[in-house]
Amino acid sequence: MDQDGSPSPKGAPSHRRNLLLLTTSGQIRTQSALASGGNGRLTKSANPIYVSAIQPLVKVTVLLLVPLFTAGAIGHGWRFLQARKQGRKPVSEKLLRPPGESLRLRIDSLLEAFDDQLTLLVGVSVAIAALYAVYAPGEGPWLFAGALLASLGCAGFFGYRLICLVRELQNHRLGFAGERAVGQALDQLLLRQGCDVFHDFPAANDWNIDHVVITPAAVYAVETKTRRKRPGPADSLDHQVTLDGDVLRFPDWNEREFIPQAQRNAAWLSEFLTKQLAEDVPVVPVLVLPGWFVERRAKSSVRVVTTKELKSTFDFRPKPGWENGAPLRRRLAAALEERCRTVEF
Repeated sequence: MDQDGSPSPKGAPSHRRNLLLLTTSGQIRTQSALASGGNGRLTKSANPIYVSAIQPLVKVTVLLLVPLFTAGAIGHGWRFLQARKQGRKPVSEKLLRPPGESLRLRIDSLLEAFDDQLTLLVGVSVAIAALYAVYAPGEGPWLFAGALLASLGCAGFFGYRLICLVRELQNHRLGFAGERAVGQALDQLLLRQGCDVFHDFPAANDWNIDHVVITPAAVYAVETKTRRKRPGPADSLDHQVTLDGDVLRFPDWNEREFIPQAQRNAAWLSEFLTKQLAEDVPVVPVLVLPGWFVERRAKSSVRVVTTKELKSTFDFRPKPGWENGAPLRRRLAAALEERCRTVEF
């Protein structure tokens, strides 16, 4: 007789051994396997412990990953074929950097990161739902609660990262709009005065000078800072910033970093141009606050202005050797242009 009370087949060995098998639904069943030769060892054809639960896991993994890799391969292949069909660019010379070029590149990078995080959120959520549907359908409330908590944790983690990316995107877009507004104002005002204007001057790998201006009298390093205003009427004091020495007093906070940053930019540019031209080149720092009204209480080491005050900020009186077309002016413009011409057509 077997252990379950059923009669043993004729000629069967006198003992059997129970093996635990994991079925596809996650339930545990027992199955008897005949021992070979009566020594308790299993034959080669009888698998000792067969874990069939691995099969659904492999299937789910394949169903999730194969479409992603296929789509990525198709996308890269299409880009490669399009690049070959397009041929050579009509213009090989690099272009000058427009206003806010560094911020534009940063915005593109943040948008790609946002897409990646959103894709991960959807992928992980689908994976959790698929694993629950395969392994634990109808297994009671505890497994469902665990799967729900895992999904909520995933949503909270990636949701937080998405919120941080959105905030950073909003700040960079505001800064980009401010630099573009100041750049357009400088172009319209100064190019007609015979001045040279360069935007988004790359000082180093991780920072830049928003605008560099060469007039017949001096070189200016222009820093743009764009900050939101509080809701309220346009003529209220909420739209006013007070310049108190080297401190900017906004309605909600005091800013102590803007003016030192403008000073550092001017000092770095002066050192750079002095090395390039082998003669001393002083640089005047300027800080522009688009859209704000500036009240000046104490003298500052930096010229702090709004976009409407740009015309009175620069000195256009010709200085000997700085006239338009003079050798020094040409060398200054060439040194700045060489560093600013980095944009591929």
